[in-house]
Amino acid sequence: VPDYYIGIATRESIILEFSPTIICLILSGKVGSNIASTLGSMRVSEQIDA
Repeated sequence: VPDYYIGIATRESIILEFSPTIICLILSGKVGSNIASTLGSMRVSEQIDA
């Protein structure tokens, strides 16, 4: 087996394995910041009692 096949297979497996993890981290960051900004604006406009 030529060495470049091993490199190609390794690259493809890393991309396939880690891309969902990275996408989930980005998505959770966006959702968390959206929730935090909503709560912050509710606190400023005095919509939160407790």
